[in-house]
Amino acid sequence: MKGTAGKLKNQAGLTLVEVLISIFILSIIVTAFCGALVYASRVTKDNRVKNGAVNLANEEIEKIRSMKFADIGNVQGDPSGDIPTERKATVDGITYKVSTLINWEEQGEWTATGNMEWDYKSVRVTVEPVGMDSNPNLTKMLETYITRDSTQPAITGGNLRVGLVRGWTLDPENKVPVSGVKVNLYKGKTVSRIVHTTSEGVARFIDLDDGDYTVTVDPSSVGMIVNPSQESGWKVSIAGTTTLTELFEVEYPCYLNFILKDLDENPLTINSSTEGEISLQVPYGDTVVKDFTGSDVNSEGELPKAFISDLWPVGDGYSGQYSISDVDIPEMFFMGSFEKNGQNETQWTGTFDGPDTYKDIICYFCPIPETPSDAAIQWVSVDKRGTATIDSGTYISSNGNGDIISVSLSTSYQAQTLNMPENKSTDITAASVYFDNTGNPGLYINKKSSLTLRTGMAVFRGEVLFKYDSNSNKIGSITLKAEYDGDENVINGSEIGGVAGESYGKLFLAEPMTLNNNVIIDKGVYYFRDDIEIPGATVNNTDLIPITMDNYVE
Repeated sequence: MKGTAGKLKNQAGLTLVEVLISIFILSIIVTAFCGALVYASRVTKDNRVKNGAVNLANEEIEKIRSMKFADIGNVQGDPSGDIPTERKATVDGITYKVSTLINWEEQGEWTATGNMEWDYKSVRVTVEPVGMDSNPNLTKMLETYITRDSTQPAITGGNLRVGLVRGWTLDPENKVPVSGVKVNLYKGKTVSRIVHTTSEGVARFIDLDDGDYTVTVDPSSVGMIVNPSQESGWKVSIAGTTTLTELFEVEYPCYLNFILKDLDENPLTINSSTEGEISLQVPYGDTVVKDFTGSDVNSEGELPKAFISDLWPVGDGYSGQYSISDVDIPEMFFMGSFEKNGQNETQWTGTFDGPDTYKDIICYFCPIPETPSDAAIQWVSVDKRGTATIDSGTYISSNGNGDIISVSLSTSYQAQTLNMPENKSTDITAASVYFDNTGNPGLYINKKSSLTLRTGMAVFRGEVLFKYDSNSNKIGSITLKAEYDGDENVINGSEIGGVAGESYGKLFLAEPMTLNNNVIIDKGVYYFRDDIEIPGATVNNTDLIPITMDNYVE
């Protein structure tokens, strides 16, 4: 027994470390081998797909070559025939999309004047495997030309040439043609012929009867849009054997993303049911207006990606300029739009860097200040008929300890109108003055009345309407005084681009101030200079200065 134990003890074996190392090395070998197998398998499959596409394209070309010249054409196309522009075919278990486009061709330059030369037809066959468009190398295209049969009759009708080029170009003399774009020919309201542009970007319609036609371009299949000025198409009249030519511009569209923030650069919080709209002035056509609700805005203040899409690119390669004229959100003032470039923000120039580009636009807002919960509600009386009237007299909003506090001039039913009585005057001193009624109008200033507000901030939530009188001396007025006893929050004009040394306060207008149905001060947020009178004061760099991101101060 002792001898046997000694022999067993001296036998060599594998330690746990050696086993783990062996497994690790083996896994590396297996992984590499599996990767090579996967790659080889993919290459084999790709080659099979390519061969299938090439064979299908060749078969289609040869089939068309065997046809009579007069029969070679697309269904509803020009030339007309029985060949579909698109069909599906399955080879070796793989499904392909076979596109066959047939066009008239000319020997000379298509832009040349004179009648069209009916010389030959081009046949372009594109075979694309369905569901494998992530690899464009698997798509195969063949093109051939078929000469006109000498027995074919001469053209007796009119002809149209349509050329398509890219709109964006840094060299106006070098226009880039666009192929494969659908061009529709209408006679009346019916599409009579459909042609896709050739490799030279040309669509031809020949042998047309006399009459009125409309040509429209649909580049959506190649991901482009037509120049907005040409969306309605080309309207043309054919008479005799005349040949007419027109050039269309198409391009990849641009997009705008929007981020909504407050003046402290925090994401804007909007109630989910609140409705807003963005108004974009365009260098062509009507202003684009896009609606949204608070539920469309995420926690970062972002609207859905590409919120405004299909914009014609303008910039270095195409002249023009966009402008965000307004972003309307209830209880918010739009303060301007800025382009986000990395960590920087600059005023958006209204242009794009090129086709198929996105711009991140940050829109800033200043909310209408909420009336403080501790603001006094006073100096408004409601008579038996329900008429709400601002009391005449001189008043100071104080907490009883000598401190000037805020005041709200309102009624429990805020959808009614406050009235400043005729021939009456009211003088109010307060840290902030809130006119919270939003009737139609919110505040009515009768003739020969005078309302003086000595305050650092005045907020009007409803329209302010001044009663019109042909004798201007009888028109009522509102006087705004930024300086008052105990105020320490007035703004020096030098801080905001106003008159240096002059005191300014803040004026918030949720609706405009009007006189005789004319807007005298539009809704917005302004700095007002001390001791201005409305009507009379104007929006400029002295009386009323619009508050912007550039001049905003607390």
